[in-house]
Amino acid sequence: MIRLSMMMGRTAAWVACLVLGLGAAVQAGTVDVYSNNVGGDAVVGASPTVAIGSSGWYYSDVRVGGTAGIDSTFARSGNGSVLFQGDASAGSYKADVSYSTGESLGKLSDLSSFSYDWYRSAASTNNGIQAPSLRLLLGVDGVYKGALVFEPYYSLTTPGDVATDTWVHSNIFDPNMYLWSNKDLPFQEQFNHDIAFWKSEIGNYDILGVSSGIGSGWYGTSIAAVDNIHFGFGEGPGTTYNFEVGAVPEPASVVSFLIAGGFGLAGAAYRRRRAR
Repeated sequence: MIRLSMMMGRTAAWVACLVLGLGAAVQAGTVDVYSNNVGGDAVVGASPTVAIGSSGWYYSDVRVGGTAGIDSTFARSGNGSVLFQGDASAGSYKADVSYSTGESLGKLSDLSSFSYDWYRSAASTNNGIQAPSLRLLLGVDGVYKGALVFEPYYSLTTPGDVATDTWVHSNIFDPNMYLWSNKDLPFQEQFNHDIAFWKSEIGNYDILGVSSGIGSGWYGTSIAAVDNIHFGFGEGPGTTYNFEVGAVPEPASVVSFLIAGGFGLAGAAYRRRRAR
């Protein structure tokens, strides 16, 4: 019994270390969001909102001609990213990925970091100034009021087409990074307001979600991707969402499996020793 207790104790300690390791990975500020399917996803136009596991992320507003899905075509920080495609034959298309918990993520005034990595393929035939956008979805008392939209083109120091066939990191808190507003938000169709301006003007608005995507008024073929969408509040480090191909067990499932398997092996070893 002493040997069994020692073996079970070692297994429990190993599992505990794994749990602590998993917790540390999340606390470090990076969360891996895995595709629903092992080989990657492809949600095609006119599809309903599709949850990406239980991550809080969704394929959303994918309209006719648009496609969104985590796959390995333009892998960024690992084996994947979110791939967006728009089909020119369908006219104006749209495809987004969005994050929401069903409640306020925090006040706009408390937002302290907001960034993403984006990619535009040179094979795209849509207007050369168009690249995946990044949005803050704002509301008051739970009612959606509109989005603050970042499009890379409006923050170029030299006007022209955006970069192609290379990953670009855009940090909305850097100088000369501008967001425009839509729907019921003030100062619409003004493209020279940075995040500090918006925090001072409508800082009391709630951030109901975050989204990124292509389309709405775009024509021609679009092939683009995003990864490492990051946001944070206050003095915390914030969270970076890294999109990866292939499902992995939830941490709780992993721990349950290891506990069951680990103790089972320990018991089997003990029984073999007694049988000798």
